Amino acid sequence: MKGKKVFKTVMAGVISLALLAGCSAKNNSVVQNAGNTNAGKGSDDSEMIGNMYVKGLPIVKDKVTLKMIGIQGPTTANFADMPFFKELEEKTNVHIEWELYQQSSYPDKKNILLASDEVPDAFFGPEAFSIEDANKFGPQGTVIPLNDLIEKYAPNYKEAMNKQPLLSGMSTASDGKKYTMGTVIEQVQRNYPGILYINKQWLSNLGLEVPTTLDEYYNVLKAFKEQDPNGDGNKNDEIPYTFLNFNHITGYGQFFGAFGRVDVHNSGGNAVDHFVIGDDGKLVFTADKPEYKEAISYLSKFFKEGLFDQEGFTQDPKQFDAKMKDPKGIVGSFYAWSSQAVSPETADQYVAINPFKGPSGEEPVVMKRNNNINVRGNGFAITHKNKNPEITMRWVDEFYNQLTSIESQYGPVGIGLIDKGDGTFDFNTKDVPEGITFMELWHQNAPFDQSPKFITADMLGTVVPITAADEEKADNINKFYLNAKQNNTLPVMNFTPDEIKTNTTEGLDIGNYVKDTQTKWLLNGGIDAEWDAYVNKLKQLKLDQFVASMQGAYDRVASK
Repeated sequence: MKGKKVFKTVMAGVISLALLAGCSAKNNSVVQNAGNTNAGKGSDDSEMIGNMYVKGLPIVKDKVTLKMIGIQGPTTANFADMPFFKELEEKTNVHIEWELYQQSSYPDKKNILLASDEVPDAFFGPEAFSIEDANKFGPQGTVIPLNDLIEKYAPNYKEAMNKQPLLSGMSTASDGKKYTMGTVIEQVQRNYPGILYINKQWLSNLGLEVPTTLDEYYNVLKAFKEQDPNGDGNKNDEIPYTFLNFNHITGYGQFFGAFGRVDVHNSGGNAVDHFVIGDDGKLVFTADKPEYKEAISYLSKFFKEGLFDQEGFTQDPKQFDAKMKDPKGIVGSFYAWSSQAVSPETADQYVAINPFKGPSGEEPVVMKRNNNINVRGNGFAITHKNKNPEITMRWVDEFYNQLTSIESQYGPVGIGLIDKGDGTFDFNTKDVPEGITFMELWHQNAPFDQSPKFITADMLGTVVPITAADEEKADNINKFYLNAKQNNTLPVMNFTPDEIKTNTTEGLDIGNYVKDTQTKWLLNGGIDAEWDAYVNKLKQLKLDQFVASMQGAYDRVASK
């Protein structure tokens, strides 16, 4: 099948974490409830603890309501309205009262909630509660250790950890306890998140060839801006290139690869922007290197001349999506997961192209995200406010059941999926409403990436088919990225308390300073005159200590 080569995933290594003593009394009091001896028999003769059935479905006899916080993507429906969660409630008899946030506004809100201890019963999804949060707020007692609850009430999750050992290691906090349950989607396409596209129809309309170097790309974008490539008579409605700022999929950081190193933009995560892994295993902080300076100095003309969308620095995902989905086709070029990032009416106008060679013909370097992005140690956390931790554990364990994992990603059987009757499924392509893509249908009916789950590489293409977008992406990875020189980014890492302190002091100051200066230089120039002062400022911000801290954390991960 197409893209077969790129699906051969090798997941290796297990994170080993320092074991430190200590657990708050507040945590212990909640977990001890897992051993409640108030056992009896339910009406169906199954074993019960209070209102909870120990095994099977439903989970409880009388309906229970839990309050949870989750992340709602720009194209995602309200969880309360989703068929997936409605069906899950019918199966479990557990009702969820949702408090949802947009990813862009959530970090500040989360900090306020955690600082004031105004927390829900649980944090739902990998973006709602990070491993750094677990390391900090687990020992403080805000979220409870899950080890005993997992052992007693999570057979699906235990089986998942046996199948994928990284899941256990990456969900273990620095004190040796598990305050979170992880998420697995073993999809190699995620290692090459952004593919470069260009409007081939516009090229044809203007008699231009596909650019192969940054110099050629500059000339093409200039023509896109000035020569009305969509032919509507308006020379001011085209956007030659647009992006989301500091985004790992749709950002501009991969253009830096034409100068020898990409600029890693992670759009959140573990304070690991601007780091790549050298061939010797040593981390390289890229934002003080000559290649970085050369890239910004060159690319600034794209911004100053309006070839790169200056609104990209401030637009949110909804604004970006509106430009990409304009049915007239107003964007000339972009980085995206696939061509489905644009409207169905214009998708066939775009073609994936090679990353660009440098101004002197240098071969490009492409970004490869570490395979550990397929396995995350966070996906669900239970707080000390939760009066039903056993019920909550039984509820979330359903997400690691194969069918529920699949439905949480693609939508329920009968809506997003068709059951073939042999343990495998097809996508339901007959019921996609006009005007939306197949993936957007999933977002309306299921939480997609914003939920815990366990989907392995051997399920993709067998139990569930591979989407046209993923098939397209596999082909493009094989064609343009797999054999190129690559910069490996850092994996999702599990930091110690000391490393967290460094990340949130020196690391945060350095990250903000680099982001601010990068934006200023790209928009207004001035990097040549200010470079030496910039490098000295990074030293004053203790860059050496920050790099050493990150190196120690990476060595701990990479050695296992």
